[in-house]
Amino acid sequence: MNKKNDEISNLTQSQVEELRKENRDREIAFSASVMQSGGGYIGPFTSEITLTYRNIFTNIGNAYNPITGIFTAPLKGAYMFRVSVFGVGGILTTAAIVKNGKHVVIAHDIQAQAQDRLNSSNGVLLILEVGDVVYVRLWSGTRIYDDGNNHNTFSGFLLFPLSPGGRLSRRRDRVVFFLISAKKNQNTNINFYLICLCYTSIDPVKCVFFLCILTIKTKCCAFRQIKKNKHEFC
Repeated sequence: MNKKNDEISNLTQSQVEELRKENRDREIAFSASVMQSGGGYIGPFTSEITLTYRNIFTNIGNAYNPITGIFTAPLKGAYMFRVSVFGVGGILTTAAIVKNGKHVVIAHDIQAQAQDRLNSSNGVLLILEVGDVVYVRLWSGTRIYDDGNNHNTFSGFLLFPLSPGGRLSRRRDRVVFFLISAKKNQNTNINFYLICLCYTSIDPVKCVFFLCILTIKTKCCAFRQIKKNKHEFC
């Protein structure tokens, strides 16, 4: 019996590790500011330019390239992006989030006086296919100012992956049951099963233990969540 329990335990651990490995594929997030050191203006230019955010705060999954300023989607999913801009008055401050060459949203501000400060931000949720690119473009005739305070930032992260059909990916969002142990009460003729319910989500794999009571005579089962002592009947 102990040997069988050990085999079940080993199987459970290997399957949980497999789920954890799959879950790591969806860990995609980045955040960066423009300047790594010093301070100064960027712009104005006679044509649009792609801003490169070289001061990396976070780049989980390495989907953002600080050299080119471009984020490339490694898998299909719903992604959230946000941009903030800062400038000094007298010249417009305008930057746009761009997807595959098309402007999506802009962050824009204008103040007439040279001593005025300009601040703006914007964000958008985008559905991206594998290989889609997202970046920020500084509009022609505008400028931004950045320094060690990191006023100008570009950030993004994966909310959840999608299957090719557009629905939530079932390959990475699934539920798995593991039988931990089984015991029969000879007096009541009832079988007791300890079951581990594991599922993947945006967080690491989570497991919840359930006690399954199966009555042979009535063929009725009940699940009791041990920790919270809540009941669900089937």
